[in-house]
Amino acid sequence: MSGVEEVIARSRQPGTFVERRTFSVARDRAIAKLRKFALASPHDYILELIQAAVANGAHYIDLDLRGSRMGLTYVGGGFAPDELGRLFDFLFASKEDLETADVRQLALGLNALFQFEPDEIVLESGDGTAKGTTRVRVAGADTVEVGRPEAPLRGTYVVARGLSGGLPGSDAPRRGELEAIENRCLTAPVPIVVNSEPLFGYARSRTPKLYGFQRWVPFDEGDLYGAVGLGSTADDRVFHLLTWGVLIESVRAEPFPGLRLGGIVCFDRLHKTVDHAAIVRDERLDEMFARLRPYAQMLAEGRAAATYDLRLPGGPPLGPAQLREIARRARTIVVVPASACRVDRTLDRARRIGEALDAPVLLAGPNDADAVRLVAGPGVRLVEPCVTDDTDLTFYRQPPSEPPAPPWLVAPQRGEAIGAERLADVLQGDGVLPPAQPAGADARDHFLRELGRGSEVRATLFVPERPPHPGGLAVELVSADRRVAVLPVESRFTGGLLRVEVEGASPSALLRVWPGTTDTTLGALVAYAVVRLSTPALEEAERRVVAGLERSSTVAGSTASRAALGALARAGMLRLRTGADGLVAPRFSLLDPQLPAALLDLPLVRTLDGRECSARDLEGILEATGGVLYGVVPEVPADLAGLDRSRILDLDAQQERLLIALVGEASYVRVDARDVLAESAGLRVRDFALGLRAWPDFPLLVEGADPATLPPATRRLAEHALVRQLRQLFAAGPTEELRRQAARHLLWYLRRRRPAGTPDGGVVEIDRLPLFLDVDGVPRSLEDLREWLAGPGVPMHDGWATDPADLGPLTDAVGRPLAPGGAPRPPFQGLAMNPFARHVLSLLGRVKPVLDFDLTDAEARADERPPEAAYAVRVDVEAEFATGTLGLPVVEVAEPAVAVVDERRRVLGVLREAVREDGVVGVLRLTAGDVPAERVEGLARHGVGLLFAEVLRRLPEMAADDPQRWRCLRAALGWAGRRTLFVARPDGSITLDVRDPLAGRILDLPVFPTTGGLPATARRLLGEHAAVRAGMLPASARTTLAPSTPAPLRAWLDETCAAGRIVRPAAVRLVPPPENDPASDPHRVAAWIAELLDSLGAVEGRSHPLVVQFSRGGWERSSGSRSGRLDELVLACLPIATREGPRQMIALDASHRLVARLLADPRGDREALAWVLLACYGRLNEALATVTDEDELSFQQR
Repeated sequence: MSGVEEVIARSRQPGTFVERRTFSVARDRAIAKLRKFALASPHDYILELIQAAVANGAHYIDLDLRGSRMGLTYVGGGFAPDELGRLFDFLFASKEDLETADVRQLALGLNALFQFEPDEIVLESGDGTAKGTTRVRVAGADTVEVGRPEAPLRGTYVVARGLSGGLPGSDAPRRGELEAIENRCLTAPVPIVVNSEPLFGYARSRTPKLYGFQRWVPFDEGDLYGAVGLGSTADDRVFHLLTWGVLIESVRAEPFPGLRLGGIVCFDRLHKTVDHAAIVRDERLDEMFARLRPYAQMLAEGRAAATYDLRLPGGPPLGPAQLREIARRARTIVVVPASACRVDRTLDRARRIGEALDAPVLLAGPNDADAVRLVAGPGVRLVEPCVTDDTDLTFYRQPPSEPPAPPWLVAPQRGEAIGAERLADVLQGDGVLPPAQPAGADARDHFLRELGRGSEVRATLFVPERPPHPGGLAVELVSADRRVAVLPVESRFTGGLLRVEVEGASPSALLRVWPGTTDTTLGALVAYAVVRLSTPALEEAERRVVAGLERSSTVAGSTASRAALGALARAGMLRLRTGADGLVAPRFSLLDPQLPAALLDLPLVRTLDGRECSARDLEGILEATGGVLYGVVPEVPADLAGLDRSRILDLDAQQERLLIALVGEASYVRVDARDVLAESAGLRVRDFALGLRAWPDFPLLVEGADPATLPPATRRLAEHALVRQLRQLFAAGPTEELRRQAARHLLWYLRRRRPAGTPDGGVVEIDRLPLFLDVDGVPRSLEDLREWLAGPGVPMHDGWATDPADLGPLTDAVGRPLAPGGAPRPPFQGLAMNPFARHVLSLLGRVKPVLDFDLTDAEARADERPPEAAYAVRVDVEAEFATGTLGLPVVEVAEPAVAVVDERRRVLGVLREAVREDGVVGVLRLTAGDVPAERVEGLARHGVGLLFAEVLRRLPEMAADDPQRWRCLRAALGWAGRRTLFVARPDGSITLDVRDPLAGRILDLPVFPTTGGLPATARRLLGEHAAVRAGMLPASARTTLAPSTPAPLRAWLDETCAAGRIVRPAAVRLVPPPENDPASDPHRVAAWIAELLDSLGAVEGRSHPLVVQFSRGGWERSSGSRSGRLDELVLACLPIATREGPRQMIALDASHRLVARLLADPRGDREALAWVLLACYGRLNEALATVTDEDELSFQQR
């Protein structure tokens, strides 16, 4: 017997173990992988096993594919015992590791084979010795036995028995697997025999012959082999791409312009799509084409050998094997354009740069410079210096620059390589790319040309205890480990160093000033783009730094403290909360669940008297100063005379910037020389300083003369003059800060004079000045807020402090109507966050927080009052545009809502409609740019469904006397009840219509105590109610609730059983009454159809009231060229505005045969009526996301 025959014979024997161990496969991992790894066809598992055999070194493959059996046998190669012992772990092995590619392919093939539900899979592989032979048996899909068989084996076989899709004992071939082999294995490098038939002969060849090409050349470079040729027509430009001998995809491409090149190429490093049916267009495909270039040039130019347009100085052109050998031996390669080294002087510079870097120098032609990068791979660094002068030579002769030495606050994080094209995309997208010179030139193209289109950068983040740039983030650009420049970059992340290795760009090019600018360099642009792309890594490092601070002491102003302040600036915000004393005050909150709550207690900054302040301390200062934080910076001289230093923060520029990002511009005042804003009669109004000193008894904060010494008339005139000057400055001040200072003083004036009653006519009236900003960005005056102050209270939203000064000069807002043409302003939804405005309004009336409930457990624990948890039950929700948390609050909330936080734009929105009825609260953090409101609302509704599924899961775990159990149960029943209807049928019966499977499961909970002892389900009680109402069950036969039934459950039952919840389709006549016959009036027919749809529940609770109208289709309909299908009956379904308010309009095609039938005989054509109603509902299902397929089925059943 030959070797393979012995293995085949062995595979057909039962076989036993001499010794073995048994374990369960981690099927949860395997199934998860299987879901991600769904082959284009389930039969393609055989191709994965063939690739495993080829990768393993098979010389010959024999396949038995009959009935319910699959057998694969080959000699050559073999798997080690430790590999087979943990076979399924290789499902998660890296695709880049060719050393384990054979085991990974085997695991993928077997994992895909499980879809055919085999009774057992047996695998044996050995080197001919007992010790080197391993047997694996998979019983079912969970149990794996691994051990040593009773006899040694030289070869490998895999046998699966009991496969679905074939009859046991049958000799019928398995057509699915056979077709896959015939279509995809024609050019396999080894013979493949299927059911004793050699499908493609017995020859072994890695370089197939190409027929129909003018010229062709074979090649074999180990991992890259095949044949390429020059074709006669454009149709010949097709590359048949294989991995491990199996065809994956045929790609039509023209990688070498002007050449009609095609062929068969096997490149084992190619990346396949998830279903393994196509090749990913990425750098691996680029590498393959780069390695084919020598063969393309050989064919095109008639060369005797395949070579690149690359050479060592003074040497011949390099072939593929020579280039790969250079790349294998070198850590760094210097690549210089051959055209730049035509004189000895420049060639000598290139040689000396190579000597300085201990690297070979390659002289490259114009087309092959990028080939070096692709062939060398990521492990080799390429240096492309400028050799026209000595600048780069001098640079590379300097010693290497070492990265920051330990200790580090967190371990260094190395990022992925970033290509020049991606850097250019960021710069162009952010609008920071300066114009190119000359005018009209393409700036992006100029950037790529200067940096090098093939250049890559790779950033490593260091966070040393002693950072090089304590006030912010530093970017160190390096080339070949030599420092090009260190650039400070504005960022919320502080104390870090991004060490950016720039590959391919000349150091002199990085330092070159961009044409037309004075100080913008190519390196600065690269630094900006890298920081933008490194934001996730920076935030992760920030979280890790802050997490470590919980366990260590922190000093204000240190690198760790600055990282904490940066984390707060990114993920913190001001929230308005009602305290235990009933007073409303601003509080800091963290809405990033990955940041520790202890962050709010860490020292962040110092006051001028040396006291360290945490975020909680800053809350106290805000309250003491009326909602304003004060700070000084060293660069700006400050007039501190008479001011309380214990309430002024001692900041540097970066701390000030982060503090403003945390609280908002409107809540921060830099104490400087304190400009005089207004002056009269010796009284001066200077920069705002409430809470920093004692102030005289006067409606404004004035300094200078004592107002008490002024005569009453002079005092009144001075007040008039000061307010007038402040009003002018507020309306048209030249800078935002001056306008903001004036606004604060006018607000203070408003607050001081109001408690004294109505002023005399001499006092300047400011009630109509737009001193407040609402959440929609509309300026509001005290006149606008008067009713709110006297009534329920002025609502104020959470967020970051802002005021009308953000809108620019307010001349229009003060002197003319705010809306163009006198158009009405949007309805008032509440004021934007402004602690100082809250302080002023709190003495004029009531200010009401919009979100006055806990959004996180940390907020609940920070409150002295119980409870210590925000949610009774919560779920995390995630989409590609947002993440967040939704939950049932422990304490029921009067006005439930979800906070929608856009950290990038510093905006907080409130979502109510999607959660109001269900009593759900939570927070969603947007992670993408502009997100449509309907998508956010859709995510919230989806999250509510997930939440009540979690409630259903948790209810059995809750103790019977747990108050939260009744809280959750009441909410779940309410949610289910809103998805349940009683439907009265024409025969007089009343049925229960449950419109959601989850609602049905909730209604099936036995939670209602009864006098009979056994608890009843809500479905049973509702069904009995329906039967009683229909007269089919005596009232005395209904289940009686026990006296102990909680009041909330009784209330829910009464509400759900209310008569108004019964839908009565029969109440609307399917035939119109004679006295209102619509036959002669299409408008009446349209109103009748709308009434029918409404009565049948087509739009109940899902949209605006429905209107129907008839229209005519286009010329296609009138010409009779269209089919008149049901889906063409409805021309449009869209919301419209009417005098009565918004409506949902359905336009029906009056020329459609079914509509025409209905219009012709609305009284008698019941079939046409049914089809029209069904088409309308189907279009509503398509237009309204909240209509489900279950809803449509229920509608049809009516």
